[in-house]
Amino acid sequence: MCGVTAEPAVAERPAAPAIAPARRPRRRPGALRVLNLLGAVVVSAAVLYAAFFPAPGLPALGPAFNPVTGGWTMAADAQVTDRSFRLAGLEQPVRVLFESDGTAHITARTDHDLFLATGYVHARFRLFQMDLMRRQGAGRLSEVVGKAALDSDRFELQLGLLKTAQLEWQQLPASDPGHDVLLAYAQGVNDRIDEARSTHTLDAMFSLLGYEPKPWTPVDSLLIKGDMTQTLNFTDTPLAMALLTKSLGADLANEWFPTLPPNQQSPYDTGPYARPAIAPIEQIPPPAEMLSGAQPLYDRMAALPAGLISRGGASNNWAVAAGKSASGGALLAGDPHLHLTLPAIWFQLSMESPGYHVAGVSIGMDFWKGDWKAYTTLSYDIPVLGGATEHLKVRWSVHGPVISQRGQTTSVYWTGNLPSQDLSVLLAIDRASDWGDFTRALRGWLSPTHNFVYADDRGNIGLISAGYYPQVAKGQPWLPMPGTGE
Repeated sequence: MCGVTAEPAVAERPAAPAIAPARRPRRRPGALRVLNLLGAVVVSAAVLYAAFFPAPGLPALGPAFNPVTGGWTMAADAQVTDRSFRLAGLEQPVRVLFESDGTAHITARTDHDLFLATGYVHARFRLFQMDLMRRQGAGRLSEVVGKAALDSDRFELQLGLLKTAQLEWQQLPASDPGHDVLLAYAQGVNDRIDEARSTHTLDAMFSLLGYEPKPWTPVDSLLIKGDMTQTLNFTDTPLAMALLTKSLGADLANEWFPTLPPNQQSPYDTGPYARPAIAPIEQIPPPAEMLSGAQPLYDRMAALPAGLISRGGASNNWAVAAGKSASGGALLAGDPHLHLTLPAIWFQLSMESPGYHVAGVSIGMDFWKGDWKAYTTLSYDIPVLGGATEHLKVRWSVHGPVISQRGQTTSVYWTGNLPSQDLSVLLAIDRASDWGDFTRALRGWLSPTHNFVYADDRGNIGLISAGYYPQVAKGQPWLPMPGTGE
């Protein structure tokens, strides 16, 4: 250790100048006092304005300097010490250990307590991140950051993440293990919110933005699942391909980007197995108006904040059989390709209770088959910080939400809008003891489509691509398609 001692500085008296400077005329004392008073008033007014009124793009700064709840309370986030405390919903004591790198190990005597403690630990370190993610999915960012987030809020409400999350919670039976898990997790998050309020230790960003988090609900957890589904597989590929086809022509575009790649290892290395039979897709040139209508929607999606549209390649994962590894045991690894964020999307932990022992990371009018189908309409209010509440009507066709009507009506048929009880599937995987349990659990995984790799202590390995896959009878599947139901 080293210490530094600070002492008052001693200044040497300067030598007298050889030539004395000319004296300026002295101001009258009365005028000087008036100038000082005016300067003090201007500075005080500027400080008070910055403290109580937000500037464009900036929050009011007064809450950040509050001596009790101000920005310096964020130092408490870095303090992880041995201590005991009470949480309202716990049935039995729970032990949480932290490694030096922050990895959490949660051990509980009941499954309920395991997920309650997980919710508490997540919120203890990631509450502001969690709050922003649920607000993004629910179209409520403008409420805390102002008009800058209106385009994002409108798009998310049109896309339907909130509607889907609400349906998933309504359709989840009370007898399903996921039902109790979501309730216990929400209670753990709310226990942390209550604790942080009472001890004035809410995340510093809440103070900077001047608001407090609302209670957590199961729908909020499902909204974050929807955010992740959107990040992973909501793309603008059909719009980009429409613009390429318009520029290159249908024949050249199809030559550059064929529906089925010509190599013999597509869609996977067939190895000793026979090549799977894939029915050819009838190629139908898209109507010119369909290609022209893609540009406005493509421009709108390109202007959205990073992370709302899936870009880049897929993730990687693999398994090595026991007979091919140096250790003599099966190997398994994964490399999820997600956006780099601060803090990271992943929260590493292990969880142990009587039922679980797991380790890893936690995180309109349409012409349809000869008939006219009426839109259904949903209405939303988007509160805007420093502005009037935005009113939004979202039209839903038989395919999905209508997200563009400039020049041509475009709706989105996206599997992320189909309710999928993914949490229940993951819980069943966590309880699986062999390949049979693993495959049975995956039958309920619908969206987003994922590759799941498997390895066990008997040396077995496997891979399953679970989820919805579109079946296209005719047309060009990379392009926007007509909404006729064919």
